[in-house]
Amino acid sequence: MKVQGAKKDMEENQRYCAFAGSLRKIHTNKSLLRNALENCCLKTIEMEIFDLEGIPLYNPDLDPQTIAPVMEFKAGIKAAGRP
Repeated sequence: MKVQGAKKDMEENQRYCAFAGSLRKIHTNKSLLRNALENCCLKTIEMEIFDLEGIPLYNPDLDPQTIAPVMEFKAGIKAAGRP
């Protein structure tokens, strides 16, 4: 889920990747992340909030390149910090 900040403009966009450490559908930390971004952050901040559902526990026998949610999560982290 991508959300744009609501407050005034700045010169340069900032990108962040965020996640809450719970798999619950309705989670306090996920709500706090969304609320902070929508109501407190500058318009130039773009944050992608990742859902950890589908990401398995670490298993060195599995190739993480074959697990779609892991690849999406890695791509989001890599994109964070880039304008």
